Amino acid sequence: MKLDEKCEESTREAKLDARETVIKHEPSTLSPEALPFAPLTSRNNEGTNQDMIYAPEQDELTRPHDAALKQIISLQARQAELSALIVNQQRASTLPSQEPPVFNGSHFDYPTFIAAFEAMIDKKVDSGKDRLNFLCKYTSGKAHEVVKGFLTWDSDKGYEEARKLLAQRFGNPFRVAEAYKTKLRNWPQIVEGDSSSLQDFSDFLVRCEGAMQSLKYMDELNSSRLLQEISTKLPLKSGSRWCRQARDVLKKTERTVSFHDLRERRSRPRK
Repeated sequence: MKLDEKCEESTREAKLDARETVIKHEPSTLSPEALPFAPLTSRNNEGTNQDMIYAPEQDELTRPHDAALKQIISLQARQAELSALIVNQQRASTLPSQEPPVFNGSHFDYPTFIAAFEAMIDKKVDSGKDRLNFLCKYTSGKAHEVVKGFLTWDSDKGYEEARKLLAQRFGNPFRVAEAYKTKLRNWPQIVEGDSSSLQDFSDFLVRCEGAMQSLKYMDELNSSRLLQEISTKLPLKSGSRWCRQARDVLKKTERTVSFHDLRERRSRPRK
């Protein structure tokens, strides 16, 4: 019975505590006019999307750098070219000054003289009057007399007329070719054992072959008649060897000998 009474008392006390307990709510601090609640993660995502939209592309960021790099490479290339030009000029300044040979009116020397004069004087001097003075300076003998007559001309036409007259007098291809042929025909007989005269004759044959490559009317040097005349200028033993070689060429190749065969035979060292 005591236990039952204690249980009833504890039950009544619990009911009274439950009635007396009141849930208190603090007044709300939210404003009814405030915007709806949005999570922070959404704003962050929106900011990230905006950054991704307006972020510049990687190519746009690297374009100024690439342009500057290309400009530096171009400047370095130009600097290398200028350095090479300076080195070449320094090398050229240490060389002796080039001058054309003095032309004395020889038909043999005219092609060589006029080529050197054009390269060293004509292309580097603008005034026709100065060109004429240089032309007078580098001529002698009959050629000098031809050029000297045009020094009194005031216009640049004097240089042109002097060049034309020099070409007519000394540079005519037919006259130059005839001069080579005449000198070959009139070459003195070379005696046996005169190695110096034989070497001079061989050098002139080389000169003739070079003229055949640039001058007209030089094909006659390949004729059998002229080759026979040239071979008679050789010493007896050298002439005999040349005749045997000409016969061998005719048998082996079935062609006639040429001036080149004779020049090659004379230039070849004796075994």
